[in-house]
Amino acid sequence: MSYRIIALLLLFISSLAHADNWQLAVDKEDIRVFLSTPADSSFKAYRAETTIKAQPQVIATMLADMPLSCRLMYGCKQARLIKQEGYNYWAYSQIKTAWPVSDRDLSILSRAEQDKDGTITVNITALPQNVPPAEGHIRITKLDGFWKFIPVDAQTTKVIYQVAAEPGGSVPAWLANQFVVDGPFETLKAFRLHAEAVK
Repeated sequence: MSYRIIALLLLFISSLAHADNWQLAVDKEDIRVFLSTPADSSFKAYRAETTIKAQPQVIATMLADMPLSCRLMYGCKQARLIKQEGYNYWAYSQIKTAWPVSDRDLSILSRAEQDKDGTITVNITALPQNVPPAEGHIRITKLDGFWKFIPVDAQTTKVIYQVAAEPGGSVPAWLANQFVVDGPFETLKAFRLHAEAVK
């Protein structure tokens, strides 16, 4: 089974990981990825952090732009907006894997809120019954997560992306946990490159 396949599956299951004892796993290119194990899961959670030279609203807008977000998300095959009401939006995504692992799909509700200090938090919740599963895909049913965009100064934002992953199907936790770092690292790197290129 391809190690990259495992990383792709883990990346798209974003949850507000109920985990403690974060351990630093990667620290390079100004991106840090921490790992922990939630009490209710055998799959490791990750917390990825970096700083981006762009304002919080710019990065949050990138995340809400489904075609753009899919291009930046590690392993995304397609993503589309289902509907939007104010700062809440419903979306559908597919994750490309490789044989013999089936592709995954998921339906989510994202809710954005902004604090008085300018911090933007985007909470993500799975709605597995909202859209019928695509043929040939395994539905991801557990998702509860967030992105956080914290202003550091007028032109710099700290980004936190916290994830706990259960990819569904028959992917063993011991194998998935060995390769959980690649997805968040590459995703934050891509968001940073795009945001700083277009500012």
